[in-house]
Amino acid sequence: EGAAHEEKERRRLEREAAGEEPEEPEEAEGEEEVPPALPEEEEELQEVFDKCCGDLLTTMVPFVPMAPLTLTAELPKGRLPPLPDASHEVVEELEDLVKYQLTEEATAKDLREGQGIPLLRIHADGRTPQAVADLLEVATGGFRGTRLQLPQPLEG
Repeated sequence: EGAAHEEKERRRLEREAAGEEPEEPEEAEGEEEVPPALPEEEEELQEVFDKCCGDLLTTMVPFVPMAPLTLTAELPKGRLPPLPDASHEVVEELEDLVKYQLTEEATAKDLREGQGIPLLRIHADGRTPQAVADLLEVATGGFRGTRLQLPQPLEG
């Protein structure tokens, strides 16, 4: 097997030296992967969607064949594409960020002290959406004013 590989590599190098186009790698025949079919039973189909929380795109990934990746534009041989111009890169404007943060803090302070609106900070790191919703419900239960429901997943 190693000798065959070396012979193939030697022939490829000879063709490149002669200026010929390299051969396309041979694809194994009969190895086309057929995606599984969607379940026909309503209950099984619902289970498939429930596993992905009803997300259609995520649910359909195993059932849709992937298109092979192809090179859309051929690069000229022997030359690399030009480097991107560094003058067009995005530069963070730290002055505006600091100004924004100071303004945000001043506004929160004015609302908290001047208008009597309580400041609520909840850290949701690592918590499930249901746990955060419950925590928010407990923390805001005694607030005066109109209370809206938290967003709910859409049915269907």
